[in-house]
Order: sequence, then structure tokens, then C-alpha cells
Amino acid sequence: MTDSKNINQEAEKSDSIAELLSSTNTETVNDSDNIFDININSIEDIIKYSIQNEYDFFTIEPEEAKAKISFRKDGIEKEAKFIKYPVYNTIILKAKSLTKLDVAETNLEQE
Repeated sequence: MTDSKNINQEAEKSDSIAELLSSTNTETVNDSDNIFDININSIEDIIKYSIQNEYDFFTIEPEEAKAKISFRKDGIEKEAKFIKYPVYNTIILKAKSLTKLDVAETNLEQE
């Protein structure tokens, strides 16, 4: 009788753990009302995501403590993701070097 109780208790624990794990989203981190995508670490990640979801283009908009990546299709914003500044800086430096822009210039727009 005790063995069946132990088995039932273990099964309940297992179910609780499985439920907790399935409700956890490993792709994002919540930081004071902003959800940061931890899978975006490079410009290549953004481009791959855009292609996979068939977006026309994306924009990267720096904000005070984060950067917003807006994905658009047919001129309409379909999705937005947020990244933290260390990742943003890495992405911007890589994008500037790929397009041969002045890496040192941070205050003026460059085209």
C-alpha cells in the first residue's frame, strides 16, 4: 500500500515539474514590463528571422535602456522584439562594418 502511495506522489511531482517546464518560455527574458529576446545575438539572427517569417524589412530603433526591432510586411509592423544594449551595440557595429559606414559616428544618421 505504501508503495502505491509513493508511486502516486512521485507521479504527481513529475506532472507538476512537467507543467512548470512547459509553461516556461526559453526564448525570452522578462525585465520590468519588457520582454527581451535572448535568441537574437547578431545581425545574422535578425536576417534569418526575417527570412523565415517572410518579412519585407526590419528596423532597429534604439530607446533609452533597450533597442526595439520592428519587423514589417507590406509596410505594416507585424511584430516587435526587444534586445538589451550590449547585443544592440554588437549588431550595430557589425552592420556598420558590413556596409562600410563610419563605426565611430554615433550621433548622426548614416545612409
